[in-house]
Amino acid sequence: MTRPRLSSVVVLGLVGLILLIPAVPARAQEPPPKISVTLEPSSRPELADVLAAHLTAPDGRAISEASVRFSIRAEMLGERYALVAEAVTDSSGVARYPFIPHRETYEIRATFDGNELWGPAEVITPITFRPERVVAYQGTDPTQLGSLRFVMPRLMGVVLGLIWAALIGLAFFTLRSFKRMSPGS
Repeated sequence: MTRPRLSSVVVLGLVGLILLIPAVPARAQEPPPKISVTLEPSSRPELADVLAAHLTAPDGRAISEASVRFSIRAEMLGERYALVAEAVTDSSGVARYPFIPHRETYEIRATFDGNELWGPAEVITPITFRPERVVAYQGTDPTQLGSLRFVMPRLMGVVLGLIWAALIGLAFFTLRSFKRMSPGS
């Protein structure tokens, strides 16, 4: 009887391993966690309202120490969600972020990217703020600078003129000093 060659044994071993891989049961995929966003209005007018993202397991248990990102729908170079903040859930599974609104309604997106135990989760929720809580943007007055609008261009012209004069003078004196150092003068 002949002895099998080492390469034949290796090939047969690899084929057997490849055939066994599909037979290994895959780890059951956990259902994704649930995430919801609510508004916690402040009872004091000087404090901001709070966006709260509740992250829970499918069985209702709170998921703590998980990073949740808050984004708002915005019109920046097209429609997209702009990241506002990132917060970590506490022991009750709630991530909070104080938010000062500049309009009454926002479309808030809360995103959990997942971790070694849980898959990703995302929710998009419209949130409406009370009208008295909305802080309006104040437009700037173009006349605030007053006469500086007329003085600044002239002042900058003078400064640039002095810089150019200094550069030309430096070039002139440099060339003149080279001329003095030349052996034929």
